[in-house]
Formats: sequence, structure tokens, C-alpha cells
Amino acid sequence: MTKLTFKRLALVVVTALGLGLLATGPTSATIVASSDTLTVSATSSTISAGETASVTVTQTAIAAAAGDSISVVVTNQTRPDGGDGRLGFYVTDSSNATIRTTVNTANSYEPGTQLDYRGIAGTAIGTDVRANAGGTTALSATYRLSFMAPTVAGTYTFRIYAANGGNNAYSPVAVPLTWTVTVSANASDTATTASKFWMNRLAEYTAFTGVLGYPATSARDYKGLEVDSALVVTAGAARAAADYTPHAVISPVIMNSSDTKVSTRTNTRVLDSMTITIAGAGQLVANSRYTGLGTAFSKQVTIAWDETAVVYSDGTVGTGTITAYVGSSSVSSKALTQGSKTIAFTGRATTFAVTGFTANQRVGSTVSYTGAADSATATGIAPLLRFTAADAAGNAVTAATLNTDKGEGVFYAISSDTSIVAAGEVVGTSTAARRSPALTCSYERGGASAIVGFFTCDGRIYDSGTVTLTIVDSRTLTLSGNVTSSTDHAVAKSAAFSVTIAGAGYTGTTSFGKTAFNVNEAATLTSTCKDSGGRNVADGNSGTCWSNLNWKGASPTFGANSSASASGGTFTTSLIGYLNATDSTNKVTWVGGTDTALVYMPTTAGTYTLMGRTSGATVDSEILTITVTDPTSANSCCC
Repeated sequence: MTKLTFKRLALVVVTALGLGLLATGPTSATIVASSDTLTVSATSSTISAGETASVTVTQTAIAAAAGDSISVVVTNQTRPDGGDGRLGFYVTDSSNATIRTTVNTANSYEPGTQLDYRGIAGTAIGTDVRANAGGTTALSATYRLSFMAPTVAGTYTFRIYAANGGNNAYSPVAVPLTWTVTVSANASDTATTASKFWMNRLAEYTAFTGVLGYPATSARDYKGLEVDSALVVTAGAARAAADYTPHAVISPVIMNSSDTKVSTRTNTRVLDSMTITIAGAGQLVANSRYTGLGTAFSKQVTIAWDETAVVYSDGTVGTGTITAYVGSSSVSSKALTQGSKTIAFTGRATTFAVTGFTANQRVGSTVSYTGAADSATATGIAPLLRFTAADAAGNAVTAATLNTDKGEGVFYAISSDTSIVAAGEVVGTSTAARRSPALTCSYERGGASAIVGFFTCDGRIYDSGTVTLTIVDSRTLTLSGNVTSSTDHAVAKSAAFSVTIAGAGYTGTTSFGKTAFNVNEAATLTSTCKDSGGRNVADGNSGTCWSNLNWKGASPTFGANSSASASGGTFTTSLIGYLNATDSTNKVTWVGGTDTALVYMPTTAGTYTLMGRTSGATVDSEILTITVTDPTSANSCCC
């Protein structure tokens, strides 16, 4: 049994004996003059937001008759703007007293009981709280006064003073006390410069999130990219603000000192704002969760944790440097450690850098033509070239809108010979005269990694040969409106880019470099392959330049040579399968029209002759002859 329980039981016994202690509420009875005291265990406390501060308050007095009581009152004197939190009074000890606090609604004391805030929510600050202690003799009451769960940092001041307990006229003499609670921001709730912001291309952001605004799914969760897009966009022409073009979305991720975006105290996102600035080219607009996308363009906006900012081009060519700050101002000490981001607003293209479409072509290979039929429409990318564009300042240009006539928005590759390369038929008739020399080009933002970040051009290869392609920002038309192959009237154009297009293999040669070998001797087979126009076949072309290959007489069996010094490829047994490219494992692969293979000569002596056809021949002829001798055999001979 605790001391407090014993005292409460004693009060019950007194009441049961008919002494009537505090059987009703306070009357006009009076506490003995100058007998009250009031103390507090501490005059100041320090906590973090969301925590609880407590002090011990002790009050004594001498009662003279039944119904005598005295009170202690707590009032909030000062608090920061928006300050909150709750107060609670808890009885921790007493002597000869029956106690009731603010949250107890009984009109009279209940003999033998002590009523406080246990199990009851505290009282919001701004409303006074009090505790009444009544008795018939010297009494004391000890309380725990708690200030609970404030969320706003700042200084809170509470005044603690004695008051008469009811209708009596007693005037307490105890000196009023002050308790000051300093509340600091909870580190888990506090945004730091470790926060992040991300900038994404408009289409990429909305495709991922489904909305232009912040995709919060709850106070804790959201759907965001949290990775930057590479942003090089057109500045556009000088124009009124109403015609500015949106290009990017900025989304914040507010983080605390633990580099987490969820408060451990509230289990919700760290709630704070972020200020975004843009220096140089470009404008910003806030996208509010309440009112949607704004209409006021600015160089600085402040957004909440669940809002976004949109970056617009305003016709100014140059770089926009975007910096983010924690809070509602752009104070340098609040700049995110993540650093600034840039968006390039480019002008019209003035230069074009053209290279081959494939890696092989870029090191000298021809382009393969396999005999595609003439067609009414061009289908897909012509595998001839790729290019980049740059403005006068060297910024990468990713759109042609500033260069071309309004409504077109593309660059063109002008073919010098539409019998070889063209954009396709202008109308649905299959006539060479209707082929357009202007291949339309577009910027590749996705797809094969080899062309991402380049312009490619749509068109069709109609024949083998050599053609030049010139990138232009405008076409030359005849009076009747037909496109010509002239590039003289283009405002910006590239140097003519020459492309050699090779047909299928036609003329082949193959040789071991000599005709006499010992058995199992290492040898190098060198083969060449050209199309009917004498052009080297395209690199990597596994086609062949021979047909009807066969051995005249005995068929040799070669040995594969896979040593590190082997030049080019090799083949295991069949030379015919290698040259015909019918061996799925080992077959000719042309580089600059040449293929080499390192092998070992047969282990059986003899003369071997390979017959076949090349260069369009209709009858077999000798392709290759070798004589293999076994120097260890006394009877070695040739046959």
C-alpha cells in the first residue's frame, strides 16, 4: 500500500465515521490567514517539439473547518505564433486533502477521492487549468504539472499562482511563480540542407506520375522520380508571357538531419517548404496543391513539401541555373548541399556534326543494301547517318522549331541522288520521279542507346552506289512545290556527308598465300568480297561471294586454330561452310571487304582443289588449290 493510497483510505474512514469531511463543495469557510505556500521544482525546462516537460508543484495551507479549500491555477502567459500543446495536472502526493482538478466535472467533492487528469487528455493551452485541495486541518497537495506535445518551437511562459478554493474570501499570500518552457524543433521534423530537389522533362514527369503536380498518395507516401532528366530545350522566340513554353517540373524532397524524409515522431513526411530560384534564362511558376498551376512568372517561388514548380522558356537563349533552399527564403546558408542544376535554353541551330549511323560505318564501313523493293512510303530510320546540332554558343539543340518554317519543326537530310536514297514516294505510285530527296529528321530521346541524343532521318535505300546527304534547316522548292536536291537556299546546313552503299557480295577471292604446305601446318586464309560495282561489302556482312562450292576429289579436314595470335576468325573442319556462311559457328565476317582465318592444314597429305562460282559465273571454276605433304612419310606423294 502506497502512502498516497493510505491517505485516501484515511479520508474514507473519516467520512464513514460521520465526520463529514468535505462532504459538499466549498462554502464560505476560510483558510487560516497567511498559512498558504506554493513552490515549484524548477522555473525552466527545455524540450523538443512533440515531447513533454514536467515540474512538481506543491501547495500547503491550514484549513479551519469543513469545506475549506485552496486552489492552484496555471495560465499560459506567452507563446510563439501558432504555439500549441496541452497541460495536465496529476496528483502525486497529498496529506489531509481531497483534490479535484479542472477536468473533473463533479459539482462537489467526493469524499475520500482524488481526481486528476489520469486517463484524460490535457487541456489545450490558452485555457487555464487548476486544482482544488480541501480539508479541515493542515493539508498539502503535490502535483505533476505537464506541458505536452507542442509542435511549434519557441518559448512558452506559464504563471502558477494560488487562489481561494471557492466562495470564501481568503486571499492567498503565496508568491506567484513562473515556469518557462523552451521548445526546440524536433530534429526528425526539421528540414535541413540535405534535402533534395529533382528536375524532370515535362513529358517524362507526367508519364511517370500521372499528374503535373506533386504525386503525394498520403501524408507519408508519394510517387516521384527522384532522378534528374538531361534538359536541353529550345528557348523559343521572344514572346509575351502568355506564350511561354513549359519544359520541366521541379519536385522537392524535404529531408531531416538523418537524411530521411519521414519524421520518426509523426510517421509522416517532414513538413517544410522549399524556395526555388532560377538565374539566367527561364522563368518559374508554382504549382499549388490548392489552386493548381499559377499564372505569375517569377525568378523565385516557394513551394510546400507536396507541391511542384514548373520551368518555362521565355525566349531568352542561355543557361538557367536553378538553386533550391530550405524554407521560405533564398538565404545562402539554407542552400541545399545537393548543388544547383542547369537547363540549357538553346537558340537556332547554326552547325551540324554528322557521323555514320553505325559504329562500323564510323570506322569506314560501307552501308549494306539488300535489294529492298521500291515503295510508296518511306518506312523508319534510314541507317545512313546520325547528327547533332548546336547553336551559336555551342549549346546542343534538340529541336528545329527556331530554324524551320512554323508548323514544320524538323531538319532535313537532302539526298544528292534519289535513285539511291530518298524519303519515299510523294504519292502512292511506284515511280522514281516522285521520290522526295528530303528525308525528315527528328531527335531521339529514347530507343537504341546508339542513337539516343542524336537526330536520325527517315528514308529508304533504293539502290547501291555513293550518295551525299546534307543536313539543312530549310528545303528548296520548285514553282510547282516539289522539293529539289539543292541545298543552296538553306540558312544553316552541314557539309555534304558521303555514304557508300554496297550491295550483296558478287566477286570473291580467297587464298592461303601459297599453295604448298606440310601436314598440320598453320596457315592464314585471306578472303575478299565486293559487290557488283566493285565496292567492299558492308562490315559484319556474313553473306558470301561464292556459290556452288565443292571439292574436286578428296575433301580436306582443317583444324581450328584458336590461339591468341590467330588473326581474324577460324573454322573447325569445313572451308566450304565457312566461305558460304552456312556454318552457324564459324563463318566469314567482313571488315573493309576482307576476312582472315587462321587454321591448321589437314593431317592427310594430298592435293585439294576447291571449285565454285563467283562474279556471276554460270559454270564452276577453280577457286583454290593447295598441296599438303607429310615430310615424315617416305612414300609421301602428291596426287
